[in-house]
Amino acid sequence: MRRSLVVCLITAICLGIPPLTKAQEPSVPATTRPTPQSFYELGLRKVRAKDFKDAIADFTTAIRLKPDFADAYYQRALAKYQPDEKGEYEGADFEGAIADLTEVIRLQPNSADAYYQRGWIQMNSGEGRQVALRDFDQAIRLNPNHEEAYFSRANLRRDEEDFKGAIADFTQVIRINPKSIYAYFNRATIKAELGDLQGATQDELLAVQINPNDNEAYAHRAYLRSRRKDFQGAIADYTKAIQLNPNDAFLYHSRASARGDIRDFRGVIADYAEIRRIKRSNPDNTYPDIVDTYTLQAEVHEQMGYLKAAIAASSEAIQLKPDDDALYAIRARYQADIGDKQGALADYTRIIQLLPCDRQGYRSRAGLRANLADKQGAIADLTQAIRFEDSDKLLFWDYSQRGSLRLEMKDFEGAIADFTEAIRLAPEERFVYKQRSKVRTLVGDAAGAREDLRKAATLPPPANEGTIEYVRRANRQCPS
Repeated sequence: MRRSLVVCLITAICLGIPPLTKAQEPSVPATTRPTPQSFYELGLRKVRAKDFKDAIADFTTAIRLKPDFADAYYQRALAKYQPDEKGEYEGADFEGAIADLTEVIRLQPNSADAYYQRGWIQMNSGEGRQVALRDFDQAIRLNPNHEEAYFSRANLRRDEEDFKGAIADFTQVIRINPKSIYAYFNRATIKAELGDLQGATQDELLAVQINPNDNEAYAHRAYLRSRRKDFQGAIADYTKAIQLNPNDAFLYHSRASARGDIRDFRGVIADYAEIRRIKRSNPDNTYPDIVDTYTLQAEVHEQMGYLKAAIAASSEAIQLKPDDDALYAIRARYQADIGDKQGALADYTRIIQLLPCDRQGYRSRAGLRANLADKQGAIADLTQAIRFEDSDKLLFWDYSQRGSLRLEMKDFEGAIADFTEAIRLAPEERFVYKQRSKVRTLVGDAAGAREDLRKAATLPPPANEGTIEYVRRANRQCPS
């Protein structure tokens, strides 16, 4: 698990330089000739202001004036791989940071921090885990009390399934910093995976005892309890975390999930309502989205057998996002289940208006139209589904269904053509041969009908003859 503070909070403290007070903040008077130190200190000020781009420029100038300025290389390296506002490192200059830290190591071979920081970058940028492991090893050799190096090496060892090594490193972190709750929780996770539930429970208890007013400690223990299927214990911990931080929407979401696991559906619905209360007063609050709470609540109502309530929750979601085709598909399914075929038909029509190439929308509407005796409309929808579909398995379904409808409407020529195409797409499906045999009998092609029945008899029946499970694609786009 990464910790943002592992990035060593880019301040002069990382190198043992006391922070600048307001009175001490450097300035470069016009009458004073700039020095490498003055540019270095300007860079530190800009780091504190999170102006990393200009800070890098100042550190670069300091290095130009003093090429062996190890501290400037170190701080420039840290500035090069800072996360963005979302906590992501996509724009970070990992290669530049590694190069700077390598230069620090050349100038100061005993810099444990330089080895640690270089290892951290290599571990998280895909440069190589074994290379990172060597750097962490060296950082620890140089400084046997380097907490961050032990922590990062523990995570690396855990990822490599060296669980005993990871436990040993987390134990060292605890030796150095007995109040490191994340070391306890990480060690507890590994112990649980190794079957040492008593040891895991003890570590979790110690972590919570370190700071009994830390909502994150309870939330983390709740997460671990959920993983062990101790849902009642997880709910109790999430409840305590919520008491300490009642406006964290994610805590309610997590508790709702645990409540769902014990089928406390009313509790789940209550938690979703709390999430909406928080999100409405603070739209910037973290996941989940209000719309998601309504769709999840609809699923809960469905499990309770309250389909009208599920439809109502889906409708609330649609009011918030009226252009989301997936929401109409959810509501249409519930409406079809209670027999409101016209309501479902309207929703599928809306889906097609929003996404004219949605073959599943056409396919679903075709089924409803066929049930409502609108066979021409159903055939038209299946024709559109065929137009946009690119899966042979689903095209087989579309052709076979359209063929069956054409057979009912006595369009024998069209039915034979559709069944023939379906057979080409899935020659192992015997029921299509039987369907084509019926049509051939009706048009007087006795020989063709017998041949189809003979072929069908040679094929094994599938487990669910004539049915295809279709998983709706997310984030679909019509071809331009």
